[in-house]
Amino acid sequence: MFINPVSLSFEDNRSEQLFRKHYAHLHLITARVAYSLAFLFLLGDALVDLHLLNLDLTTGAQIRLFAATPIMALNVIVTFLPNIETHYEKLSVVTVTIATSLIVLALYLMDIEGGMGINSFVGTLNFFFIQSFIFLVIGLRFHLALIVGGIFFAVFLLALIGSNPNMNGPQIAYALFHFGTSIVLIGGLGYFKEWMVRKQFSTARQLAETLSRVLPERAIERVMSDRLPLEDAFNELSVIFVDIKGFTQLTRVLGSRHMVEILNRLFIAFDKSVDTHGIERVKTMGDGYMAVAGTDGEVDHAIKALSAARDMIAALEKDPSAEKHGLTMRVGIATGPAVGGVLGRTSLQYDYWGEVVNIAKRLESASAENAILVSEQTFWRLGVEAHEVVNVELKGVGLTKAYQLKK
Repeated sequence: MFINPVSLSFEDNRSEQLFRKHYAHLHLITARVAYSLAFLFLLGDALVDLHLLNLDLTTGAQIRLFAATPIMALNVIVTFLPNIETHYEKLSVVTVTIATSLIVLALYLMDIEGGMGINSFVGTLNFFFIQSFIFLVIGLRFHLALIVGGIFFAVFLLALIGSNPNMNGPQIAYALFHFGTSIVLIGGLGYFKEWMVRKQFSTARQLAETLSRVLPERAIERVMSDRLPLEDAFNELSVIFVDIKGFTQLTRVLGSRHMVEILNRLFIAFDKSVDTHGIERVKTMGDGYMAVAGTDGEVDHAIKALSAARDMIAALEKDPSAEKHGLTMRVGIATGPAVGGVLGRTSLQYDYWGEVVNIAKRLESASAENAILVSEQTFWRLGVEAHEVVNVELKGVGLTKAYQLKK
């Protein structure tokens, strides 16, 4: 994921949209605390003037108390709204621009009215505090922070000059240089902060994409959060086991490279069948292939499993190497409860356990060539005719009724 250093954005539009939500979500708690502190500071400053110093509220102080303070309170409330990540930046740009401009106006009036305003150290502290607030705390992306910070800088400088009508050119240049330098420094920190967050986001996205090739989506976030081991209970799944017959003998005739090419081509076709019918590939075991249907909670998982199995047989029969070398396949499908999950911390794989898995494997071993043998539980969910009803001796289960289906 390439980050454009000038526009400070991802070239891929989808990644950029996801990052913006992520960036807003990442800063919501920080912004909530910052807005709360700003609200308490503005309110507390007015209370100190009124009750501790026994001062009357000047016009500037009233603007700060009755205009800027409620806006900060509104911003706190906004951070609690559902799905606020989508609109957070737009709202923050508007409200922060208004609030900071009102604070500058208040400082200007306080100075005119003889108080400690924009020309005092209070004004300077407010400038640095607000610029840091904009660029580093509330979660505006750099270019938006640059706009809000630039507006605040212009308003502050105009108010500073306006409160000092005798300010000459060198003095204005001095103020412009020092306050401008602070924006460059604070803005630079804001740029670097967003750059690092983007790099971390890019790394996490690439890791998630890599894990998505070996893990189901429901497990990725938990694995990335290191919540291992993890397990999911499923009330009912349909498990498919496929075995390519004749491949073991073929390895003695063909070289390993040619053997891998054939197997890879077949498994790619199997993967396409699995994706077409919306089921999940679990793993390959030599010349065996395992998939499950029903992890999404849909009730037609047995039908999906059968359709995928039939497509796999068709793919094998169409493969020129399969016909040339006499390859066939056996398929077993069983339906029942299972547990899925990830064990260990290396070579991660999402696997399934339970009696249904063992039955599906045993049925595959007992199936006829290029045919599908299903358990009784699976058969009654299919609504199809069986080619043959058989009693199969399954290891660990005993004599079991199964149904041989036409391909």
